Amino acid sequence: MIRPGEFMVGHVDDPNELSKMRSMGIEIISVIRHPYDQAASMMHFKATKIKPKPEDRVWQSMSGIDRFKSFLLVHDSDFWLTFSKTITEYFPFFRFEDLLKGKV
Repeated sequence: MIRPGEFMVGHVDDPNELSKMRSMGIEIISVIRHPYDQAASMMHFKATKIKPKPEDRVWQSMSGIDRFKSFLLVHDSDFWLTFSKTITEYFPFFRFEDLLKGKV
């Protein structure tokens, strides 16, 4: 439960879940990334923080570029582009690269 004045940080890759959070009165400010970096970050997050689904076991058994390519086969790149488009159309956002450069 998020109380007034609190915040949370997380990887939420489902626009429906984001909309549900928003309908609960939670203000969402997204940090978007270059699509390649976004996919790499999500791959790392799913590999280290989430119990693997059956379709994730193959890419998680690999390493290096093969792991990333396999991850993209399971998690279609069109998803990432559509997700980024949805985020930028419906929620306030910052670019991660701008945050790193101190522009925000």
